[in-house]
Amino acid sequence: MNNQQVDQGMQDGQNGQSEKKTRRTRKDQNDRNYNCGCGKSYLSYPALYTHLKQKHDGKPPEGTSLPGPQGKANSRGRPPKKEDGDQNNKEEEKSVGSNEAVDVLEEILNFLDTIDKNYRRNKNDEWTEDNKLSTIFPIEFFQGKEETEYKAILDGIKQLEDDPANYIYEEIDPKEEIKKTEMNRIFVLFLNYIAKGVQNEALKEIMIFLCFYRKALNQYGWDALEQKINNELQQQNMLVNGQNGDNPELNGNSEAAPPQQQYQIEQSRRLQEYCQINNGDDSFLICNDLVIEVLPNYFREYPNSNDLVIIGPSDEQLKNAVYIIQHFANWLFANRYTNTKLVIKADDE
Repeated sequence: MNNQQVDQGMQDGQNGQSEKKTRRTRKDQNDRNYNCGCGKSYLSYPALYTHLKQKHDGKPPEGTSLPGPQGKANSRGRPPKKEDGDQNNKEEEKSVGSNEAVDVLEEILNFLDTIDKNYRRNKNDEWTEDNKLSTIFPIEFFQGKEETEYKAILDGIKQLEDDPANYIYEEIDPKEEIKKTEMNRIFVLFLNYIAKGVQNEALKEIMIFLCFYRKALNQYGWDALEQKINNELQQQNMLVNGQNGDNPELNGNSEAAPPQQQYQIEQSRRLQEYCQINNGDDSFLICNDLVIEVLPNYFREYPNSNDLVIIGPSDEQLKNAVYIIQHFANWLFANRYTNTKLVIKADDE
């Protein structure tokens, strides 16, 4: 079974909704939500990233703020379920999701075209053993490194090739209405999805990037998730205190909410790799640190990273990582791996 056939199976039952895009200019003063602590503001993450690298040696000053992932359950692109929904509605949702997934691949290819038009796979290419993901995988890049750097993704690729029907089977969380699929498997399924359009050399570099993304999630994901939960609890606590203070019947007669206790993730869970047991819904929590600090550190550990073309140690290559993250995020959302719509504006200023 080739990549196209496997990918066709995993797309069945997915839904999403395309959104119109508006072009911003450098003169726009609205939506400058990417703010440096020094007072500068920008329309896009790449622009802020460049400013931080050039003016602050990559270290965000105090007060630097970035808009977080937007739109949890109440702003999802998919329509709410109706109790009396019929089969026609379900089929319509499936077709919408499939179209959005196709658009994601085309966006990735258009992005790669800006680097090298040869990164787009020829539609007339016949599938051969040389195009198997396990054959393409750049294991030579990781020579001399621990297997934990790459083995989970390579093993997943081999499992997909050996037993695709079982590997692509996914369950939906009925409460969150997203897939329970763990991140290790999500990375593999994304690679399988883009393989039908992306040429092998570009695919190798994206594989390396996803291995680093996975490494970063395993290294920092638990702390980021714990911080997110505590931030949400703090907001709830402030809301309760605010409501009590504004209510004349309760004011003076009701005790304020008790001080917030810091939530801690169980040690038994922390002993497991983040990507082994967590789905895709919180996979963006580390993105800012990933591009600004973590990736540059990882690349320094790999002298051969200087040979990379798309995503590597240079400032321009790190910007490319931002765009790949955005396309990956769009694919996650379109395929119901997350309820979060990540928005990274692509302007240069």
